[in-house]
Amino acid sequence: MVFEYLGEYIFTEEFETRKALRGSGELYFAGVAGAVIVDATRIRGYARFVNHSCDPNATLELVTVDRLLQPVITLSLGAVKGEQVTIDYGGRDGEGLRVPCDCREQECRKWLWTLACSAKVGAGAADGDGDAAPPTVIDLTGAD
Repeated sequence: MVFEYLGEYIFTEEFETRKALRGSGELYFAGVAGAVIVDATRIRGYARFVNHSCDPNATLELVTVDRLLQPVITLSLGAVKGEQVTIDYGGRDGEGLRVPCDCREQECRKWLWTLACSAKVGAGAADGDGDAAPPTVIDLTGAD
């Protein structure tokens, strides 16, 4: 595990309310199961800054911690120190709202399809203060 995706567990209805109030540039979330979403806007961790790539070096997985599904980002074995941590946000043709992909990978799919909601996330998403979120970078030194 590289990062635990920290946040508040909410249902889809509450997420849609928050999305309408905040606007799509201020949303940090991960779907957990069914109508449950982890909103990382207020409870912050490094994982919320992990950007999308069509050729990612990490995966978003669900693990059980104290009988609760917890999203974690796990680094691939081939990851290189200093490389930006990326995951595939998922979604395929025809599944939800289509948004342009800006990962610039050689095999880029050109489009993402949001699954749980129509939020804008990832590269270029703004932090709460309006600045662009920094990329999450791999540090394999073992230092905290």
